[in-house]
Amino acid sequence: MVVESGTGTTNTVTSPTSESSSMHHYVPLSHYMSPSSRRIVQRCLSIPTAADDLPQMLNVLATAGKHSFLGLLVGYIAFCALWLPFWALTFLITEWGLYALFVGTVFFVGR
Repeated sequence: MVVESGTGTTNTVTSPTSESSSMHHYVPLSHYMSPSSRRIVQRCLSIPTAADDLPQMLNVLATAGKHSFLGLLVGYIAFCALWLPFWALTFLITEWGLYALFVGTVFFVGR
């Protein structure tokens, strides 16, 4: 279909079922912004953050989604592995015995 615009140019409009309509063209958001808005957004995006000063390993965890998931998974497994002995200990002694063990450990470590 050909559409005549008021400026004397001819624009070709494709039907929704044509092959070219399935292709998505990326248009950046800044295309729709005024130059002053672009400068404000750029200035806000250039503000230093805490993630800029992280060590390399933590920076990778903070910026890469796949590595972030693996880091959380490893952290969770480590937490469960450290908690497992205390959980198993509750089956051997009562809850009050476990409290007494924790208080006694803190008392003797502090001496």
